[in-house]
Amino acid sequence: FKSADDAIIAGRKGEAADALLVIVDDASVIHAHGEAWMRLAGLLESWQLHSASLHAWIQALEADPEVVAPQMSSVLDLVDEIGDEAAIAPLLASNTNLDVDAAARSRMSYIAGRYLMQEGELAEALGVLLTVGQDSPVYADSRMVYGIVLSHQGRNDEALAPMIEAQKLYRKEGRGARYNNVADLNVARVYYGAENWGQAIAAFSAIDRGSEFWPEANFERAWAHFRINDHTGALALLMNHDSPFFDSWYFPEADLLRAYSFFLLCKFGDATTAMDDFAGVYTPLRQTLDG
Repeated sequence: FKSADDAIIAGRKGEAADALLVIVDDASVIHAHGEAWMRLAGLLESWQLHSASLHAWIQALEADPEVVAPQMSSVLDLVDEIGDEAAIAPLLASNTNLDVDAAARSRMSYIAGRYLMQEGELAEALGVLLTVGQDSPVYADSRMVYGIVLSHQGRNDEALAPMIEAQKLYRKEGRGARYNNVADLNVARVYYGAENWGQAIAAFSAIDRGSEFWPEANFERAWAHFRINDHTGALALLMNHDSPFFDSWYFPEADLLRAYSFFLLCKFGDATTAMDDFAGVYTPLRQTLDG
């Protein structure tokens, strides 16, 4: 590292970066690759090249996780600043035993837990998410994801407690309406999965009328009414999705649920009309999509 160090002392950062690239291209000093990439990440960050810096950190983590461990908080700050954790998430998930401070551990575990969930490694995701500390800024989010993982396992009754905990924490932390509405939607879906139709209806109803999630929540609430044989209630809710406001939306399931409800109310003429309308609207769309 002498050439890189001398260049840094002389204020020639570009020359230092070139010297570091020579090291990472030299297979005979593979033991130094982690530190070289880490130093290069710092130089790139000094030039405000955030994405390139993160790439260098990822290379360092692949080459030598232990050398990166003391700087993990800085790496995670950079991930947050860029807003893209996709490239580093697999590495964090495979280095959950890395010796880092408690704050970094929680943030690592949250990202790793989400990644493992997305990869279908549900049991591993639960174990990692449990290592997020209660004093961490991502604790509430980790509890919500923990509940989602349990729901993916079909354990909806168990998923309610961590989700409701997260739901309350979002409000306590003042996360804002969008977080609250997402939490309400998640909780409503878990109640639905647990076949607690009344609580599902109440939770779906809590989502703000002006929320971007309201149309979906209203449709899913209609399904909860359908499941308790309140077909009239389902039809009443679905009138929204039959209004001109929804003409440009893609909601075929709402039209199908409307037809099911008419049929079970023995309104066979209306059910037939609904199915014919469905075919008239979606057959040409299907043909276009097939093309």
